[in-house]
Amino acid sequence: MSTQLPLSKNIKKIKKIPQSLKINDKLKESARLMEKVSALIVLTVTAVLIIRIISRPLGFSIPGISAISRLMGIWLSFLIIPQLVIENKHVTVDFFYNRLSSQIKRRIDTATFVLSAAFSFLLAVSGAVAVSDFSRVTHQEIGISMGWFYLSVPTTMVITSLCCLIMWKEI
Repeated sequence: MSTQLPLSKNIKKIKKIPQSLKINDKLKESARLMEKVSALIVLTVTAVLIIRIISRPLGFSIPGISAISRLMGIWLSFLIIPQLVIENKHVTVDFFYNRLSSQIKRRIDTATFVLSAAFSFLLAVSGAVAVSDFSRVTHQEIGISMGWFYLSVPTTMVITSLCCLIMWKEI
């Protein structure tokens, strides 16, 4: 008759955590961080819209308030992309995929992650060029560089590209 140690004691005996678990934990941590940033952006947009609604009947308007909500909307839409990739919550059509053999599925997954990483990297490069081109242009209403509007593309696409490569490594 053998006695088993409680789970917490068994976990303490594990000296080395496999690399794949560390990577998955890092991906989940980054997804949680992006989720918190997304929530902060949604709160900012909500506050901006409430200010616009309240200020309209009072007869005054705050210059640049709509530009701030547009800026936050742009960042939010691009920030969601790596988060969806990490959590595998993007739209997939897998009717035929489910009927394939595991070897073919692995090849398709590899191609998908590599092509997604490459496409994300190309978007990051083109976004960096746009940031460079528009960083000298100032937004008329709020007085900040237009580069801030375009900075969401290279930032999130680099994260997406890295996530795709990490997930490809896990296949």
